[in-house]
Amino acid sequence: MKRSHIGCTWAGAVVGAIPPLMGYAAATGYLDPASWCLAAILFSWQFPHFNGLSWNLRGDYSKAGYRVMCVTNERLCRVTSIRHSLALLGLCTIVAPLTNLTTMTFALVRNAANALPSHSGGCGHVGDERVQKIERAVADVLL
Repeated sequence: MKRSHIGCTWAGAVVGAIPPLMGYAAATGYLDPASWCLAAILFSWQFPHFNGLSWNLRGDYSKAGYRVMCVTNERLCRVTSIRHSLALLGLCTIVAPLTNLTTMTFALVRNAANALPSHSGGCGHVGDERVQKIERAVADVLL
């Protein structure tokens, strides 16, 4: 699908969100709000992850004929990465504790580390040494 349509990233995100639902259902025998929160986290994680990784390789993707966001619409790549980074921040900080996937204390302590991908915006910042230094410093303090 990468060679034919930009929707490949969304299709891949749906497919990537299914395993947590399967595992949760296998372990508990049912699906509840916590299982859907896990699926939403995996779905949203895939956009800043793939878009950030593909950004520095967009020339290669273009030569190969792949129609991914970083090749066909750089602005959409950035906006989608930021949007899903912010969604992850809300899911990990608010929804996960409310569904008892984690404690509110853990979510608040991790808040600064979760906000960093939102600040860097995914696309175009993968190799930014300044952002990487900040991420390492926050991780050293929080972990």
